Amino acid sequence: MLVGALFFVAPEECFGAVRVDGVPLWLRSTAERSLEAVWQELRTRPGSPEEHFSVLGLVAGRLFAGYGVRFVAGQEDPLVHLTPVAAAPQWGLRLEGPALSGPPVAWLSADVRRVEEALAPLLEGVPVEALGWGDGALRQLLQDAGERELPGWGLAPLVQLSGDRAELRVQLSPLPPLVLALNPSLRSSSLPLMLRKDLSESLLKYLAPLNGLPVAWVRRHQTEAERWAGAILRERNTVQNSRATVTVRLKPEEIAPVDVRVESRTYALQAWVAAYAGSDALYPEVGLHLGRRASLWSRGEVELYGEWIAKVNDFHLESRWGVRTSPVGDLWLGVELVWPGEVVWWRVWLENDARRAYAWWRTSHHGDNQGSVGWRLTDHISLEVHYDDRIPDDVSLRAVGNL
Repeated sequence: MLVGALFFVAPEECFGAVRVDGVPLWLRSTAERSLEAVWQELRTRPGSPEEHFSVLGLVAGRLFAGYGVRFVAGQEDPLVHLTPVAAAPQWGLRLEGPALSGPPVAWLSADVRRVEEALAPLLEGVPVEALGWGDGALRQLLQDAGERELPGWGLAPLVQLSGDRAELRVQLSPLPPLVLALNPSLRSSSLPLMLRKDLSESLLKYLAPLNGLPVAWVRRHQTEAERWAGAILRERNTVQNSRATVTVRLKPEEIAPVDVRVESRTYALQAWVAAYAGSDALYPEVGLHLGRRASLWSRGEVELYGEWIAKVNDFHLESRWGVRTSPVGDLWLGVELVWPGEVVWWRVWLENDARRAYAWWRTSHHGDNQGSVGWRLTDHISLEVHYDDRIPDDVSLRAVGNL
């Protein structure tokens, strides 16, 4: 009956009536729950409190291998004091993880070291035999430590004995969800698509060690991962030669988006092809933007630029020579001279930091207006609602292919 009582779940209000002393705190709740079940059973039986205490001490001596019962005291709520029956071994603790590469090696080593430093003192003085009845408590202890320092990793313990030494080896294994792939998206108003593609391929290649790692753990080290990705890009010749600034945002998920912004502080180079729908007066065109940038104050930039746009039906070439400045964020204000015609246009650009939407507008000194509101469908293709009051069908749909 008493053995069966160990599997009896006592009501929650009864827990804590039996107190256990002489064991580490992380083992105490397991011992108290077991003895509480026995004590609730004993209290239903006839007999004096001294007899019940005697039986409780006998059961405790059999339940908790590695410990002996020193005394059982109290009145209605017993206190059971346990003491090791033999000298505890010298404990060693080692956490072993899978083979990683790149910076994640250092991240995992630092996390493992903190867990080992926190857990090693908790094993001092614990008999090896206690890990048999305290296996659940040990696993809970490891789980709690893992949730704090190693989220996303499973910790499986194994005890190895060698003479008067005992070693607790804890094997780390990644738990789903895992990072299955990276999805880089690189934005730039100053670099052409072909150079951005090279940078994206570099990210995929050098950030490959993140694949297969737990999403929760990568999220914990998100700042380090973003710093690592930025360092990779800054070592590329494209970034160094253009003196570009790099910002990286990584969102740890199974398919992890990596949003990158690369902006040159010295040059701007863009090329595109565009086609129109909804107006017979507009023909497909090819365009090139070439600019020279400089920083004049802490948060602002100025750019001298030229644009050349050729219509594919007759290869009529329009050139635009201008200057623009960015007083804040992605807002650009400028003025340009268009040739032939020597028409002056005032122009504004807005590159929305939402990464997809954008707009531009210009007004000439004759009162003409032209502009677009666009949405980037992919890194290659954008779709715009285009307005030009110089032609009969002033509103049209414009598809832009970035080169």
